[in-house]
Amino acid sequence: MSGVSVLLVARSVLTSLARRPLWWLLASLLFACWPALRTFLPLGLATADLHHWTGAYELALFGGIAAILGGIGPVARLGWILDRAGSTRRTALELVTFLACACALAAFVLVPAHLLDRWQFATFRVGESLLALVLGWLHVASIAACTLRLPVESTTRAAIVLLATCVLPPLLAGGAFFGDLVLAILDAGASLRASFDFPLTRAHWIAASLPIVGWGAAAVALASPATPPPDQAHAVRDPR
Repeated sequence: MSGVSVLLVARSVLTSLARRPLWWLLASLLFACWPALRTFLPLGLATADLHHWTGAYELALFGGIAAILGGIGPVARLGWILDRAGSTRRTALELVTFLACACALAAFVLVPAHLLDRWQFATFRVGESLLALVLGWLHVASIAACTLRLPVESTTRAAIVLLATCVLPPLLAGGAFFGDLVLAILDAGASLRASFDFPLTRAHWIAASLPIVGWGAAAVALASPATPPPDQAHAVRDPR
């Protein structure tokens, strides 16, 4: 598909989300979170290790996940159009659309955070955390793309993504080897949390990208037709 098609599909999904009151409720809550973090965190009304910068980015992560969950239904309804693009381009188009939804909703907390903040001598690396945030959204988007291949309702797809990305990772943290392996496959916020503490190495970025590549490859494989359509030149014709 061309770049114009990508913009049209993303605009269609964003327009569908913008018509929902829940979208604007979430946007209002995220917009109000930045002054709330600046006001209440210095008073000690949250965990001691939470800085208002890290709090804003964690809220942006969950806001983006909520936008991806909301976009599953509109993207699924466009399946009859996306099927024409082929399995690889369809998956790429879905990922870009989900990422656009996440960026649009998370902007309500990140834009005020960057415009209204005063310089502080804090060890916060904006570039790394922003890249880790986008990587986390892609992780969730790739799982959501896989659920689009399942013959279930959109509500069930959203519930599966929510369970896999927000419920299971906290339950599996600190478990045995099998739990750590599943956690690495499902936990979309690991790189973002790690970026708050120390500079991330190239090996970390590669390791964090592997689950996304795996989920994306699975989405492409599931979107591919089981059997290729017959060649029209050699198709069996009705003898009548």
